[in-house]
Amino acid sequence: MTRQITVLAGNGKVIRGIKAFIDPGSSRSFIKKELASKLAIDLKEAPEITINAQGMFNHATSFASKSVQLKLGLRKNWRQKLEFKEFRFCTAEKITGKIATAKLTDREIHLLRKRPKYEKINIPTENYEAEILIGMDHFWELVTNIEHLTRGICLVETLLGPIVCGKINIKNANAINCYGNENVLTYGLFENLTDQQKFYGLEGIGINDSPTENEDESAQNLFDKTITKNGNSYCVRLPRRPNAPPLPTNKNLCLSRLNSTLRKLKSIEDPPDLLEMYDKTFTDQLNEKIIEEIPEAEHETENLCHFIPNQAVYRQDKKKLRIVFDCSAHIKGYPSLNDTLYRGPVLLPKVAAVLLRWRQANIVIACDIKAAFLMLELHKEDRDLTRFLWLRDLNKPPTQANIKIMRFRRVLFGAVSSPFLLGATVIHHLRNSAIAKKYPSIAKEVEDSIYMDNILLTANSEEEGKNKIKIIREIFLDANMELREFLANNENVLSELEETAKIAPHKKFLGISWNNGEDKIKFSFPKANAVDWTMRKILRVLNSIFDPLGLLYPASLKARIFFQLLWELKLKWDTPLPEEKQLEWTAIATEWEDAIIELPRSLCIKQSFFSNTHFLRCFTSLLRYGRIHTNNKRKRKQNKQQNKNITNGYLFIQIIGLFILSNYYLINTTFLFINKIR
Repeated sequence: MTRQITVLAGNGKVIRGIKAFIDPGSSRSFIKKELASKLAIDLKEAPEITINAQGMFNHATSFASKSVQLKLGLRKNWRQKLEFKEFRFCTAEKITGKIATAKLTDREIHLLRKRPKYEKINIPTENYEAEILIGMDHFWELVTNIEHLTRGICLVETLLGPIVCGKINIKNANAINCYGNENVLTYGLFENLTDQQKFYGLEGIGINDSPTENEDESAQNLFDKTITKNGNSYCVRLPRRPNAPPLPTNKNLCLSRLNSTLRKLKSIEDPPDLLEMYDKTFTDQLNEKIIEEIPEAEHETENLCHFIPNQAVYRQDKKKLRIVFDCSAHIKGYPSLNDTLYRGPVLLPKVAAVLLRWRQANIVIACDIKAAFLMLELHKEDRDLTRFLWLRDLNKPPTQANIKIMRFRRVLFGAVSSPFLLGATVIHHLRNSAIAKKYPSIAKEVEDSIYMDNILLTANSEEEGKNKIKIIREIFLDANMELREFLANNENVLSELEETAKIAPHKKFLGISWNNGEDKIKFSFPKANAVDWTMRKILRVLNSIFDPLGLLYPASLKARIFFQLLWELKLKWDTPLPEEKQLEWTAIATEWEDAIIELPRSLCIKQSFFSNTHFLRCFTSLLRYGRIHTNNKRKRKQNKQQNKNITNGYLFIQIIGLFILSNYYLINTTFLFINKIR
């Protein structure tokens, strides 16, 4: 739909006769750069953005643009005075080609001019280009009514004025008719009849014989098509959504965040050299070719560019600095980098499954991949999406002359797709590497027991453990990945490793404290020392209990039942509990003080165990569960009282109970019966 419109220039002048194309198929609105200059719009101060345009028939392009404001003349009917309202547009060198016109029949013109306000409608025959495109971001703000006239011809009432539009037989013409009250324009989309027929067919709107792939499949397919190996290193692409909205440069946002980061780093007294530590991290990464400085000649480029702010996360307990890149940062009305990326499928095994394998083995070996994400090269075409700013001289202010522009050469931690890219690359390597194919059983064991960058190996003897360590180091070295921080419950297994590849004992494995010397795992409870307890505070305490195997459920059951019953009081999240409930919760929390539970890491299940028949029984209700174990040589105990409060949630509660029961049995094979737990 097209028509001539009235706008208000930057100098306050009213300009009429601007040729506009109203396109509901465009997600954004555009203005010709030439017209923006004529209308005295300040382009120098306008924020920069990069447009990633996806056209018809998979035609794609990207270009630099400015985000500008333009006031359009609006009125609800022709009797009203024009009022000007501000809308946002993106600049473009060109919006359309020559727009052709097509003739209405005499009957159609007669029907149109019978209406009083269309008596003098002008139906021109000249062809010309549109100067403004109004997309879906403003379309429904402007359209007020649609009325069908005849033969597919519609009258569209808009705040810009009325428009008559429709289509004629595409077999006999190559144009779509769109008539406005002041003019008649037709958008010249098609070069030939074939393209026009495709447009009106299902393929034109993205529907074909193949069903639409879901996002995880799309991400996996993109990965499979684009992963390459350069020497020993893998190179990957960011899995970008093809129809993502335009990504802004974010440079001004990053400059603002840089200033706030510098102020924060300088204000921290302990440690006093945090700013120097921050700078040294970038220097080390520069030397290791993880990042690179962009030459000044490449600062301005036609490539899609995006800047990512960064900030410091410092842990006092470990005296460790970590630089975090905020890939979710965005300016109002525009997407972040993460918004334009596929997350990708979750390729991690279940934590509980890995931990159960860890507990069942006689000898266990844990290690991790050093700087795992940074071992993956980022494709050159995607590197400009990971630009960031830093200082040349720490003693000088962040002026333009003292700021250098950097970018990542490797996959950065912080992008929503990074965990998928790491997991997919490791799986790809374990399945396709020539070395991994020589040891398929070990490669499969690693694939089943790797969680992010943490690897678990099991062995039945010291020699088997040493051999597996040697093989997996060779496999991962072939992917330019260094395995480090080896830890085992048998020191002899690690005897052939250099000391730098080992880690001190008492490490956590997947969040569980492990004393590898004594081969014991330890659990502690959170300190609950707040005052004026609310439901939100209690839930925060309960959620802080990390218990993937359900081993602590019996000890935390009383607290969970208490929280469940609080719902009957219909309290708001931040409303303090009644005094009696405050006292009750305090008594429960006091029982946790200094409570530490230690269990053997190894379940020590003998092979003879599996030759007998064992019975696991679970007793459940909405509030409680119990458990009992008997074997075929013992008389089975029966519970003496039926559980009550059984509802439609019974099956779900049973499943939870069975999960807890099975884990409990694996650590205690004695007979236990709990009919009622409070």
